[in-house]
Amino acid sequence: MTQRLVVGTIAVLATLVLLYISSHDALRYLVVAAVAAIIGAGLWEYYQLAIAKGYTPAIKTGILCGVAYAAAVFITTQTPSGLFFQHGVFAAAMMAFFVRYFFAPPHTLVSLAVTAFGFVYIAVGFACVLNVLYFFPEPMIVQGQLWCAYVIAVT
Repeated sequence: MTQRLVVGTIAVLATLVLLYISSHDALRYLVVAAVAAIIGAGLWEYYQLAIAKGYTPAIKTGILCGVAYAAAVFITTQTPSGLFFQHGVFAAAMMAFFVRYFFAPPHTLVSLAVTAFGFVYIAVGFACVLNVLYFFPEPMIVQGQLWCAYVIAVT
């Protein structure tokens, strides 16, 4: 019980610090790195659960694509010309999963589904934090921080 309380308190404090520093230009990259690290850790945990159930997910490919997707979302929010960059990275990730399992042994479809589901559920879902944080223009960036705090509070 106390271990959960301590870990939960640390997680809440770390989240508040990340939300606070997300508006500082020099520290935005730290926020993106933290989100990418959380995505990577989440994918690794998910893929380990899949391995325990007997599936063979593409761990390295999935984690690499998840981290790249987080970076692509950030680039998309920072540059008007990068509007479809995150969609391109998403499509490239799906192609990487298909190519990875094209010549794989039996149970290819199940392994492909497990790998792709982890990417979509964890990487795409959590990268939305960056979309919310950096959706608003520069003077109103606090709005994104407040929306993220609200979403975290109600979930």
